[in-house]
Parts: sequence; structure tokens; C-alpha cells
Amino acid sequence: MSVIGLTIRHVGECFQTLNNTISQYFQKILVSLSSQPLYTRYVQLPTVEFVSQKIRNNYKL
Repeated sequence: MSVIGLTIRHVGECFQTLNNTISQYFQKILVSLSSQPLYTRYVQLPTVEFVSQKIRNNYKL
């Protein structure tokens, strides 16, 4: 089940869970994905040399 873009209230209603519980687990997952070693192993910020010319020249991006 995809819950991308939904509010905590909507997700809690779908899973019949308290909003506070959804918020706590979301925070735990966010912290674990943005901490060592996952973040440093799998996240690599782009440098200017590797950004496509099409993206660099598009003012919307």
C-alpha cells in the first residue's frame, strides 16, 4: 500500500492506528535512513560536473 503524499491522519485511518503512533514510526524510519551507515553508503550528492546541461539551463529546476 502506497501512502506517499498522504496526511498522517489519512494514513492512521487506513491502518486503524493512532496519528501519534504513525508520527513516531515515521520519525524512527526517517532518522534511521538519514544516519550512518545507510546515508553515507547510499546517498551521493551531485557535483556541478555531473549535472545535465538540460537541468542546469532550465530555470524551473
